[in-house]
Amino acid sequence: AFEIKENGEIIKHIVQDKKVEGELEITKVDIADGNTKLPNAEFTIYNEQGKEVVKGKTNEQGIAKFKLPYGKYKYKETIAPNGYVINEETFAFEIKEDGEIIKHIVKNKKEEKASLPSKPNKPTPPNGKVKPSADVKPMQQPNTHNEVRLPATGGVGNEFTALFVLGIGFIIAGAYVLRMKNRKEM
Repeated sequence: AFEIKENGEIIKHIVQDKKVEGELEITKVDIADGNTKLPNAEFTIYNEQGKEVVKGKTNEQGIAKFKLPYGKYKYKETIAPNGYVINEETFAFEIKEDGEIIKHIVKNKKEEKASLPSKPNKPTPPNGKVKPSADVKPMQQPNTHNEVRLPATGGVGNEFTALFVLGIGFIIAGAYVLRMKNRKEM
């Protein structure tokens, strides 16, 4: 609001922003005939920055309605109706005028079901007993597990030899210490 004083008179003028709001109406149909309306399809609407604005599902008549403020949007199907393939296409639209209703029709095709094979023929029973043409003996498998022995790198006497050398070393060291002690006393 603002005031203008003119010749002593005060004129008040109030300005209000009018919110521009529109509606997106999506009708979900079967691609085969274009008339079969599909309920329970979920759509997600995104703003210009790609941020999710709102989600909604089609009703029993296959229609989903979304009230949206002025702006540019994109939407895509996020959950397909039961028995149908999801439509991967992304649709763009723009709300420009207040009260504007944008109507889109989105088509889905049914999921292809794998056909079951026909029933197989019944097997015919064999005539009499089946005998092998020659005497069959069970085949013996050759022993393929060969045991490998590693060479012994340390002999049996190595531990004894090491202890013997160590003992001799202690005896020599003891004799040396005693000899040095005796020299000091003399």
